[in-house]
Amino acid sequence: MKLQLSPVLLAAAATVVAQDTFSNPVLWQDLADLEVIRVNDTYYYTASTMHYSPGAPVLKSYNLVDWEFVGNSVPELIFGDEYYLNGTSRAYVGGIWASSLQYRESNGLFYWYGCIQSGEMKTWIFTASDPAGPWTAQPPIDECFYDLGVLVDDDDTIPWGPYTNRTVLDRMTSPIPNSGTPHQGGIVDTPDGDWWYMSFLDAYPSGRIPVLAPLTWDEEGWPHIVTDEAGGWGKTYPVPVQTDKTVNAAGEYTDNFDGSKLSPEWAFNHNPDNSAWELGAEGLTLRTATITDDLYSARNTLAHRILGPKSSGTFRLHLGNMTDGDVAGVSIFRDESAYIGFRKEGESLKLIAVHDILAPESAGWQTTSNGTVVATASESDIDLSGVANGTADIYLRIVADLHPTFGIEANNPAQLLYSIDGENFTQLGPNYWCHNRWQYFLAFRFAVFNYATKLLGGSVLVKEFTLELVE
Repeated sequence: MKLQLSPVLLAAAATVVAQDTFSNPVLWQDLADLEVIRVNDTYYYTASTMHYSPGAPVLKSYNLVDWEFVGNSVPELIFGDEYYLNGTSRAYVGGIWASSLQYRESNGLFYWYGCIQSGEMKTWIFTASDPAGPWTAQPPIDECFYDLGVLVDDDDTIPWGPYTNRTVLDRMTSPIPNSGTPHQGGIVDTPDGDWWYMSFLDAYPSGRIPVLAPLTWDEEGWPHIVTDEAGGWGKTYPVPVQTDKTVNAAGEYTDNFDGSKLSPEWAFNHNPDNSAWELGAEGLTLRTATITDDLYSARNTLAHRILGPKSSGTFRLHLGNMTDGDVAGVSIFRDESAYIGFRKEGESLKLIAVHDILAPESAGWQTTSNGTVVATASESDIDLSGVANGTADIYLRIVADLHPTFGIEANNPAQLLYSIDGENFTQLGPNYWCHNRWQYFLAFRFAVFNYATKLLGGSVLVKEFTLELVE
């Protein structure tokens, strides 16, 4: 996969100030229910992904500040038919949540554990010798260990009790305005014996984002957060580890989809139909995999986390192989979604902006609205002839302002834009307003989709995706 870093990497990864300090959040992406472990001089991070496939991303760091996506612990959600969007059931807000990642030195294996909601709730296990994969499913445990953790001690033993508990973090002031307070997370040490706590906080509509702080230990062996002067979680701390080793830190980049596999930063909405997508020299081909008029039931919708607090996702699309009735475009995707895209009508293309595609909690995450067309542009409005006949590409962009508004009135616009030349963009329709409710747990994502409303057989080519921060 060809990944081109933008010239300037900004707040998507923690900002390193004078190479000695960092600023929270460590990574402004939706990466909740985390666990962080250290294997020798390398740190690994896992997080919840619910119904997205592959699930349970693995990130790598050498300093706890700069993180690179290297793989996914659960290559396929093998937990039931509902994870395949097979037309009879769906798994929204199910799947991967509050899981655990550990390493066993005696056999050189990484272990992922997670309780999965699907019929009888079981704890599933995947293992790998390399955190980048491949990961292999092991026989599940016929019991749900909710929000589990596994302790592998320094001598490679796995101790079991006795246990006690004490509240060590409660409603501490957040380093991010208009967000929730830091809560659960992972405790990890450095090779030099320092201790750190990686937590996450509710930053909706940005989802739940990680923050990092140093720990000290009292005489009784209980940990305490090193706070700022006001007693809150600090905005800035020293970088935990000084090292010459670097990673390809998550942030702004361009993906040309010309490798042998997708970057681990991508995930499909539910398990994909693998016969209906492929990577090639020209990019990513998405063939229609579903006949539907419901975006939430369309297979092979491919999604990417949004960088906070505000960023754009730009897709370069080739639409010459769409067939009558096909709908393709890019979405700001959650339980309330919007998209800008094209509907093929005979030999013509119509550019449309659709708002308020709804699958609310009150309906059990079932679709209650396929949305409302709020704006259109036909070939009489703009020259789409080259796009329709395949001699020209189209650029579709979403600009999403997801600065935290958790607990206050949401004020988070998303703009839907298009361009013929990739330089000059025009907004189609009014702003779409992103809500800040937490119940879906996950954040909004950028997504690209292609589905049929009449017959299968059409396809679109995704030539490029660019993720950029916006001031």
